[in-house]
Amino acid sequence: MKVSKNSFFNILIILLVSLCALAVTLISTNPILHVIGLWSIAVVAIIVSKFDLMHPYFWFSSFFVLYSSAYTIILVQGFQTNTGYSYENTLLAIIALTTALITIGPKSNIIIDTVNDNQLSPDEKNLEISRKLLKVILYVLIAILIISVVMVSRLGIQRKSEFVSDGYLSFRVATYTVRYLTLFCAMYIVNSSKKSKLGVVVLFSGLSILFFSLFTAERDGIFRFLLIAICSLFATKRIDRKKLPIVFAVGIIAVVSLSYLKYFFVSGEVRVGYNDHSILYNFLNSDFAAAGENMQVLINNPWTKSYKSLYYIFTDFISPFTFGISPFNVGTWFNDTFYYGKSSRAFTLIGQGYVMGGYIGVVILFIILGVMVRTIYNKSTNNPNWLSIYIFFIATVASSFRGTLGSIMVIFVRIALIGTIAFITYRALLVKRRIKPLLSDLKKDEKY
Repeated sequence: MKVSKNSFFNILIILLVSLCALAVTLISTNPILHVIGLWSIAVVAIIVSKFDLMHPYFWFSSFFVLYSSAYTIILVQGFQTNTGYSYENTLLAIIALTTALITIGPKSNIIIDTVNDNQLSPDEKNLEISRKLLKVILYVLIAILIISVVMVSRLGIQRKSEFVSDGYLSFRVATYTVRYLTLFCAMYIVNSSKKSKLGVVVLFSGLSILFFSLFTAERDGIFRFLLIAICSLFATKRIDRKKLPIVFAVGIIAVVSLSYLKYFFVSGEVRVGYNDHSILYNFLNSDFAAAGENMQVLINNPWTKSYKSLYYIFTDFISPFTFGISPFNVGTWFNDTFYYGKSSRAFTLIGQGYVMGGYIGVVILFIILGVMVRTIYNKSTNNPNWLSIYIFFIATVASSFRGTLGSIMVIFVRIALIGTIAFITYRALLVKRRIKPLLSDLKKDEKY
């Protein structure tokens, strides 16, 4: 593979900035400087991407540093925790981010702006099978989700951990429905021309997912939906770079507001003391700080370094087909070991590499992740189906920085790939059914 001079120069800049960040982290004891060093790598990567939201350098760097530094920023604000902070927390994040960026590479792909009428075959153009089918799928999923959430709300559960630990069928159905809903929302937006009206079906999809998030305290669903909607609208040039700051500001407000609301809807009580904290604290502590805190727990217990073999990283690739039967689930192990199985805390992607193989494990895991990101990004060019998959993949990886590689693989295979294949197959059958009578008529005309 040939590397252009421009790409080589960009990689060199990222390496130099990363080395400076590593030096600062190793020499200085000031966590503020550590965070600045980590964020400087992300800023350079975003500049290299030319502020293209769809480029991995933009979204990967942004969400990675947010999850990796949120815990440290909270400590810097003066909020104390039982776990404390050590330089290794940021050091590992710098190594992981640099590894991923070099693996992905700075090359930018030209992604289709939208599906227009000229890109469709005559039969699909006339019948609008894709859009009509997607609209039906979305409304069916919305109905399933609302019914599932109503059933969930009647369980009388007040904690998210109870949903997870007790394995309620209605909650599992609702969770999977949300994921499929976000996937098909992306497909619907991508497969619609700019003249198509998206408002009603997309709005109903978002409201039903919000309904789910409020009554289950599961914010991941609404986070995925917002991110997928933004990326889909950006990829189809319905929103431009100038509007991104406004969009992200609204997203931050939405996340913070949901943090206030979710506790009330689940328990029926107002969260006392929540208003005492700053907006920044509430935003960072909503979900983002968990990854850094969990990483610090592992660092505080040195025996966790290379606790398991690197082999278990590769078993994550078969996890979508094992349906819960796995030789080792690092997230479950973490909760059982440090919280006596009484918590359903998120984990940390960096921590998985650390547990499997120490510093080398972190490098290997983020090489694997980088290859996955680069491959799917390359396939998204000029292909609406792969573009939809890529957008869904963005949301999956972004929310999995506080998860594991296994969680990425499970969601990607069971939702994105299977959902897309099922849609393409069924659409092909519908097209064939509609075309068959037309072909018969043509054959009759030829006889005469």
